[in-house]
Amino acid sequence: MTGPRASLAAVTAACVGLAGSLAAQGAGVAPARRVSAAAHTAFSRATSVALAYESSFPVLAGGRVRLGYLVRGTAFGVASGAAFGNVSPELFGTPQADSLRPADGMVLAALNAAVTAQVALAPRLELGVSLDIAGVTVGGGEAVASDVSPAGLRRAEPVGTNLFRGGRADRGSLNSEFAITWWAGRRTALRAGWSHAVVELTPGAVLRGSSDRYRLQLDRPFAGVVIGL
Repeated sequence: MTGPRASLAAVTAACVGLAGSLAAQGAGVAPARRVSAAAHTAFSRATSVALAYESSFPVLAGGRVRLGYLVRGTAFGVASGAAFGNVSPELFGTPQADSLRPADGMVLAALNAAVTAQVALAPRLELGVSLDIAGVTVGGGEAVASDVSPAGLRRAEPVGTNLFRGGRADRGSLNSEFAITWWAGRRTALRAGWSHAVVELTPGAVLRGSSDRYRLQLDRPFAGVVIGL
């Protein structure tokens, strides 16, 4: 076979071969162990960076669905004036709730154990979610208490123990991510998505209501990279 038909056949065979090669690579391209880094921004209120180690195992659909665990460190840079609201059940989210606001900005660092799940949408494309469960937070600084007596500067520490309980019952500083990951190669990937985080401070005493905890909720986009191990 010669001429245009031969050329078309050759191009078709090359395309089929390339598609088969990509599919074969994609079938095992997502490593079970990986390290990821991400940067989040809540614009004027806070930014954060996270570094995580993750390990997962296949559970369904021939390995397309994976479950696992990760250890994630998140550093939160909170802007001065960002309002941490009182989490007392009788005040939470109401106009009567008082607040703590960092005087000159504040850095908090959380280390948490988390659970994760991924679904392979295509040979090189994953949909994933991760959720912090428990850990610790350090940091703190000067904060301004509002709508309480006496008002003014006071030392504010992070709520040291982090624990996922669901909704208002959550305690401490917790991060969760919903992401799309694209594997550019067998060991490198780009990811982007949406993060929901809560960060809590305490002035060490109940200022109003029934709780000494004050919470900042952050919903923000993020982007990052993944390295397979």
